Amino acid sequence: MYQTSEDGSRKDEILKELTETTRHRKHVDTSVELIGTVLFGPLTNVLNSVREPGLPLVDDWECLKSMVRVSHSFLVHTFIVPLYLILEIS
Repeated sequence: MYQTSEDGSRKDEILKELTETTRHRKHVDTSVELIGTVLFGPLTNVLNSVREPGLPLVDDWECLKSMVRVSHSFLVHTFIVPLYLILEIS
């Protein structure tokens, strides 16, 4: 899109959007790496490990579903509901 654009101002806009997206992705990647280091320690490479072909993605689906429910409930009650209430008051 950037290379095919002939309009100079459009190219600037596309480049700015691409730069911002790249910066955001780097920030997210760094944050995930930091979380991995805190959870698993600096010497393990859990986040970059790959399961063997043929193995399921998750060993315990019930545990995963339970954790997703707990996380969702926590996020909703901790962030979304208070934000909604703040927006309702304004």
